Amino acid sequence: CADFFTYANGNWTKNARIPAEYPVWGMTWELRDRTWQVLKGILEESAKRSDWPAGSARQKVGDFFASGMDEEAIELVGYKPLSSRLSGIASISTAGELAAALGALHLDGINAGFIPFVYYDDKDPSAHIVQFWQAGLGLPERDYYLRTEEESRDLLVKYEAHVARMFKLLGDDPRAAAKEAKAVLAFETRLAKASMTRVEEEDLTATYHK
Repeated sequence: CADFFTYANGNWTKNARIPAEYPVWGMTWELRDRTWQVLKGILEESAKRSDWPAGSARQKVGDFFASGMDEEAIELVGYKPLSSRLSGIASISTAGELAAALGALHLDGINAGFIPFVYYDDKDPSAHIVQFWQAGLGLPERDYYLRTEEESRDLLVKYEAHVARMFKLLGDDPRAAAKEAKAVLAFETRLAKASMTRVEEEDLTATYHK
């Protein structure tokens, strides 16, 4: 009764090692990794065989996985599969068009501007309701944009260079890419300033707007 945690978990904490690629480790992570390995095996088997019935789940999954692993084909087409989406975004000129574009991005699983999800009602655990959460930043959270120490400023410089590289990979010349990256960083910084802090996010009363 003096230290139940050590009694129950001491041997595991003494012998367990956190894998280098993970910040934490435990049964939840072990279970996730095992599940991923099982899924990977199913995907690889599905992709290798060509005798699945046409239209079956295994045929669809196998084709989808194979297309995602075909790096040569992916490199060959480059950003062309995105060109219609990008040109559509570039042509937005009204609030209605922006709303439609955001909706289309969300249908593709891209959390543009906000994150919609279904979760239990904070004031009625018996009910599940649609909820919305802030999103749209390229860096993990708002403080990455607003901290003033040297390490944080250096991170923003590297992030801006990364964004510029993405524009260059889309075919923009270096000067245009650099200008666009600055615009992205300026916009995301404004968005960060309008975002809730970690402390504000945890205030269930202040974030409850049913």
